[in-house]
Amino acid sequence: KCLVMVTDGVCIGHPCCSQHNCKVPLHKSKDRFCPVHANLESVCSIVDCERPVLEGLLTCDNVEHQEIERLHREKGQSRFQLYQPPANAKKVRAKFTCSRTHNEQLAVAPCGMIIGWDMMFGAEGIASIAEFIKRTFRFKALKPDHIFFDNNCSLAQHIKLDPYFSNIGLTVDVFHFKSKHKETHTFCQEHCNPAVYPELIGEDGQGWFFNSSVAEQVNVWIGGYHAICREMLVDKYDFLLDQMILCRNRATRAKLEAQG
Repeated sequence: KCLVMVTDGVCIGHPCCSQHNCKVPLHKSKDRFCPVHANLESVCSIVDCERPVLEGLLTCDNVEHQEIERLHREKGQSRFQLYQPPANAKKVRAKFTCSRTHNEQLAVAPCGMIIGWDMMFGAEGIASIAEFIKRTFRFKALKPDHIFFDNNCSLAQHIKLDPYFSNIGLTVDVFHFKSKHKETHTFCQEHCNPAVYPELIGEDGQGWFFNSSVAEQVNVWIGGYHAICREMLVDKYDFLLDQMILCRNRATRAKLEAQG
């Protein structure tokens, strides 16, 4: 017996607090900050500027910051004209609206059943992926023997001292290993090459026993709900995604049972 799981991220996202990596829900979808960080409404929206805003504006008394806000307000309006900044202009970032969650991380069995999912807020960080795997397979009997992930070479180095992963093979899915990972990357070639694990190779050394691209295929399906749920707040968003995954899993199971 060999248990395999494939994980990958898909970017749909919902509105979230503009404070980086904050997981506190917004009160309304048009809010910039959650209740915990509501005090930041009084701070200039230009990143790294901590001056107070002027009344009726989202920026401070700095005229350059006010000009950036003016251009932001005019975008999408008929009077907006393209603005070409000077070549030596200092690049600045602003947060005039709420942020959006980074991606949904899916755990999928090779047969197509979706085992679990989690929301990544600030980024698809390696540490967050490791925690997602440990939460999803918190019972020893359910831990997979192999996990396919397109960035497993980074994950494998991150968790090399974590005993949880001591008996789990961390391999890059076949497509990404062939097209995205350099042959000169010694660690990846030695530890994350699916060809190193004979139990993953098909009969007579031809092909593969498992569909390591199944998560990418599921991403295409889940991406179809982007327009429906991208402006939902977290409660409705999570509920819709949970229900759609349950419906898909029921259909997938029925199809597998029919195929014997």
